[in-house]
Amino acid sequence: MLSPAAQVVRDAFLRYRRMIHPEYKDGSSRWVVCYERAAEFIEKNGCDADEYIAAQFQFTKPFPMPNQLYSDTALKKYQNYAHDDTGLVELIAQIETELNYLDTRQLLGLSIEDILTSVVAPLSPLFRYVMAMSFKRQDIAEFYREAAREQLARFRRTKEVYEELVGEIPWP
Repeated sequence: MLSPAAQVVRDAFLRYRRMIHPEYKDGSSRWVVCYERAAEFIEKNGCDADEYIAAQFQFTKPFPMPNQLYSDTALKKYQNYAHDDTGLVELIAQIETELNYLDTRQLLGLSIEDILTSVVAPLSPLFRYVMAMSFKRQDIAEFYREAAREQLARFRRTKEVYEELVGEIPWP
């Protein structure tokens, strides 16, 4: 049985892992010791558990295994991640460009379906997913769900930025 701190680490690890690979199963009891060690390591270093785990999945392939969560390399990833806002300006600019594209095409008379499903539209999968959900088009959103999950895991403030610009939506 896991301690409460180790359970938090395990839950965060599985949540981020399943953002990328929804079918991932954590059926091995051998990871229990790893989650305990990771929880101790995270606490000892004064880190936020959820943000620490998110940092391990940032721009990383292959994704980490539980036994890689309590190393100096993992701590360095967290420290870089916690202080890195370099992608924030680019992300906001990208979303604003995509919103302008959407607005312009709607003014030209195109339907939201035509815009979001166009193969030539310069829209990211996450933007298409978010807009489809906000326009109650789950059929279109479902098509972009997997690619949107991958995009979500790349930058820690993605959800925050999208929610600021378009309001709360159900995330993939």
